[in-house]
Amino acid sequence: MENANPTVARRGNGAQPNAQRKHPPNVPPSCGKPQAVSRAASSTRRAEGDAMTLPKGFSTIRAHSPGVYLDLLHPDPDLISLEDIAWSLARINRWTGHTRAYSVAEHCVYVSCIAPELLRPWALLHDAEEYATGDCSSPLKQLLRGIPDLPEDVRSELRAELSPELWHFLCAAIPGYRSIQDGWARAVSTRFGVPVERVKQWDLEALLAERRDLLGIDAPWIEDSMGYVACPVPVRPLGDPNRAERLYLRRAWELGIR
Repeated sequence: MENANPTVARRGNGAQPNAQRKHPPNVPPSCGKPQAVSRAASSTRRAEGDAMTLPKGFSTIRAHSPGVYLDLLHPDPDLISLEDIAWSLARINRWTGHTRAYSVAEHCVYVSCIAPELLRPWALLHDAEEYATGDCSSPLKQLLRGIPDLPEDVRSELRAELSPELWHFLCAAIPGYRSIQDGWARAVSTRFGVPVERVKQWDLEALLAERRDLLGIDAPWIEDSMGYVACPVPVRPLGDPNRAERLYLRRAWELGIR
């Protein structure tokens, strides 16, 4: 399979980590000497001064870029930057940290290498919203369901018992983790012009490979009963967030994501 091994994405990288630099060199793999990161492209997407405006409310977090604040309930595509995504995902561990250091960024690169070619751009971005929401284990996601995440029959029954005003208030006040993630996924799709694709099959094949190579678990899981099989490509953690960050950025450049 072409580019099936995620390790191909980091070949030819001769840049040495710089302890004083907080960001990776912002150059594609084909370019020569690394240059300092420029945020100009991101800055031009928003009016001067807007980046320093802190939205009021409890739902606001600070992005890695200086002066950029993200409202979790109101994703703004113009505030999303590839550099912030790479920085954050490279420092978020998979499996809630209960394994060897293996980041969400590395997982996304892996999925982008095993997915069909046309799906690879979104495969790389399929967890990009976690740079704002953080990673959350699947069991916890089920426990953090909001009103919009409830099964249709439950929502219909609940809606019939409530006034329209109270129903709309509850939907807005209790959006649920998954609904917030979906909103950010749509914003990421808009920002980079990459359509949301169904990459769950390759996401789960990567998950089962991680279970095999990082956790050493052989017992059957629900994904096995659903017909998913672990990808045979070995999972090899980099063990360094700076390298994982550069790996993610290089893969994005290879796929035409800027």
